[in-house]
Amino acid sequence: MIVKEIFKKIEFEKWLSAICGLVALVAIFYEMKIANFDSVSIAGGVKDIAGTIIAVVMLMIAIKALRPKKKTVDGFEAAFNKEMEQIVSKYSPLIEKDANVQGRYNIAEDIAVLYQNIECKYHRLFDFDCKNELSFFVSKTLFMGKSKEDFTQQQINIINSITNKVTREYDILNEKYKPITNGFKLTFSRELLTTDDAVKVAEVIDKIIFLYVVENKK
Repeated sequence: MIVKEIFKKIEFEKWLSAICGLVALVAIFYEMKIANFDSVSIAGGVKDIAGTIIAVVMLMIAIKALRPKKKTVDGFEAAFNKEMEQIVSKYSPLIEKDANVQGRYNIAEDIAVLYQNIECKYHRLFDFDCKNELSFFVSKTLFMGKSKEDFTQQQINIINSITNKVTREYDILNEKYKPITNGFKLTFSRELLTTDDAVKVAEVIDKIIFLYVVENKK
């Protein structure tokens, strides 16, 4: 709201400066007419016109400098993708980017891939569309393998443990998470626009992946 009001004020001042400049030019020509456009009045008029133009141009430059710079989501996305490349490399081969779904990253079904050369399938870890929500999923296979035991309570405990830690640590997150089927959804306390925001979101994701590994080892 504050930025919007500033923008409106700047637009008003831009038009006001243009109108004032036009009025000044009209006044200068009127003065020259009264003086019958003699050489002295013309010289003085040219001087005044030049001064008026310079004043208006300088005012427009100042207004342009004060105008809030537009921040695009594209800049955030590029920075976020770069940060995620580093995270994927850091945890390789545990984490990989989904080649078929935009904004989705997957996790191996077995944490052991971090220290053993084994082949395994991958499950959805999180979905993120670079907007205001980040959805994580807690797979039974990741934490219990092929066990037939009920995973419900353990899943709840894992979700509570992770969300409590990250929402307290990162002010970019809202305090409460939204439960979803087999996981949780985190929301952000501000609009995600800048490269700094992208770094913060990547830090949250990095921390959650680390907590997955910790929870798996309990």
